[in-house]
Amino acid sequence: MVGLLAACGGEEHPSPRPPTVTVSNPPERGGGALAQSARASWDWGAIPDDCVVELPNPPRVRRTVHVRQPQRRLEEAGTRYLIHTDIDGRLDVLASDVELIVDEGVRIEELLIHHDLERVRVAGGIFGAIEIMIPGRFAPPPVTWNEDWLVEDVTIDGVTVESDDTAFAIRGRRVAILNSRATARNYSIWLGDTHTFQSHDLLVAGNRFRSAGPESTVRLVAIDGAIVVDNELANTRKHAFRIHGRSDNVYFARNRLVDTGVMIGSMDGDQVGSVWLVDNTVHLTVPSLLVAPPERIRRLTARGNRVFSDEWDCFVCARGDGWEIGDNPIQSYRAP
Repeated sequence: MVGLLAACGGEEHPSPRPPTVTVSNPPERGGGALAQSARASWDWGAIPDDCVVELPNPPRVRRTVHVRQPQRRLEEAGTRYLIHTDIDGRLDVLASDVELIVDEGVRIEELLIHHDLERVRVAGGIFGAIEIMIPGRFAPPPVTWNEDWLVEDVTIDGVTVESDDTAFAIRGRRVAILNSRATARNYSIWLGDTHTFQSHDLLVAGNRFRSAGPESTVRLVAIDGAIVVDNELANTRKHAFRIHGRSDNVYFARNRLVDTGVMIGSMDGDQVGSVWLVDNTVHLTVPSLLVAPPERIRRLTARGNRVFSDEWDCFVCARGDGWEIGDNPIQSYRAP
């Protein structure tokens, strides 16, 4: 697998771990770009011109703290926390510019990044769940929603999540989940619960996710700008990848889907703009390959996808006006 994306830019103190990225000169606009002052050396491929996604900014770290006894709150801004001990229950991130580096084999039951924070990075470790807080306040009722509470600039790199519910519950602006592993009873990634707001600029790359089947593996609701590449997504029943709500500019490429397929814009009220399905491989054992109602998707580009299935003989069976459908060969089922 190619090198990994973490955050672009630098820190006031170097990370104690070897760097996982190579930062190059700023990319030229056009030909597709990750819009930021610098660019990581991940092989993103030919991202479409109008799918521009920003990289997360890194934490501004000023000091390092070793955590050798269980804690419940990380509330010192500008701090790199080196976690050396298991933490049962929930660990709350309550400050901006925080980096958690978790020792190999150390487990944190639940990590919650509170709303209205910026520049958080999580690297390594085993978790029961990781959540970025909903931009709402529920007590006292009624619920108060505030778009300014959306968390910004979060990088999750090289973690393992073993969840009896949802592995990653996320929402925000400029969020990256990279080089990670998850097994979940329900969602591996759930992005949503943002009222009338949209999350922006999501990057999901180099991961292996498996969900048991009551829910989809990755479900994105109300996202504007997402690049999902080089992942393996497995599920036993529900579609491995889904897009819903008011969503636009989603690039889904070079992924391997195991047992299930893709669903886009299938629910009442969905309004989906542009989606690219490019060079993915699907090993299909359940009856539903691609659900994509033309009346709810403005533009769909699908090309170079390879399907191994004994259930279907067409990848895009109903086409909308302005859709760009290339060659998407289907062969007899072959196990991944």
